[in-house]
Amino acid sequence: MQLKHLNLTTSDVGALASFFERFFGFKRLMTRGQDAFALMSNQDEFVLTLMKAKEHDPAAYPETFHVGFYVGAPDDVRAKHDELAQAGRARFKSRAEAAAASPPSIATLRAVS
Repeated sequence: MQLKHLNLTTSDVGALASFFERFFGFKRLMTRGQDAFALMSNQDEFVLTLMKAKEHDPAAYPETFHVGFYVGAPDDVRAKHDELAQAGRARFKSRAEAAAASPPSIATLRAVS
């Protein structure tokens, strides 16, 4: 059994969909409503749905919530961090700043083989 689907809520479906397209290779398969829903998938056939947050939804995810990606080598992680940092999308501007963070954050991505 494999986990192959995740739903995320957001205040800006279009912007989050663009983020996953630009940085992680997802493709939009379908959208619904005025910035209300996006169905996305990647080359591994992982299905990601993005939905506009409802009034009763929490304002933010818990601090420890995260999403992870497997990559083949530590250099791939460093390259992705650098790409996100150059685009102003990384939580930390440098790997040294990320390593000094407590607790570790998504910016401290690790390659898993």
